[in-house]
Amino acid sequence: KDSPEIMFLMETKQKDEEIYKMYKGTAFTNHYTVPPEGLSGGLALSWKDTVQIEILFSSANVIDTKIEFNGKTFFVSYIYGAPNREDRPKFWESLSEIGAQRSAPWLLTGDFNDLLDNSEKVGGPLRWEGSFLSFRNFVSLNGLWDLQFSGNSLSWRGTRYNHFIQSRLD
Repeated sequence: KDSPEIMFLMETKQKDEEIYKMYKGTAFTNHYTVPPEGLSGGLALSWKDTVQIEILFSSANVIDTKIEFNGKTFFVSYIYGAPNREDRPKFWESLSEIGAQRSAPWLLTGDFNDLLDNSEKVGGPLRWEGSFLSFRNFVSLNGLWDLQFSGNSLSWRGTRYNHFIQSRLD
């Protein structure tokens, strides 16, 4: 099976030099990184020469790109959603501003660090319905729809307040 043309790593917690070492000797010769802040975060995007990528915007939570590949042009935003719940509404609003300027296809991929509803979570107490509103509004206002996936939909697992929880964050 062919390897992908683009690799996205989130929450790398690595300095740029470590990212570059990971791909040394591979076909991934192009790199763009957002360094971690202290001991958390960090984003890395690496791609092969067969893809033309223009970085339009980046922050600790997104690398926004315009991609040309196989004669097609499209936008991809590589997401590492705001880890702190109180920062999420502003993050979704800023992404909506980016999306409003798009006329070509736009893919958002990565770890959204948020849920649409309680069905995307197993374990622990139910979340308050109001806690889903900013993400739901973002999805609705931008006309986004979920692509099909294969495998386990519960991409995150961990313990919170002595409860084992699994959630669909990607």
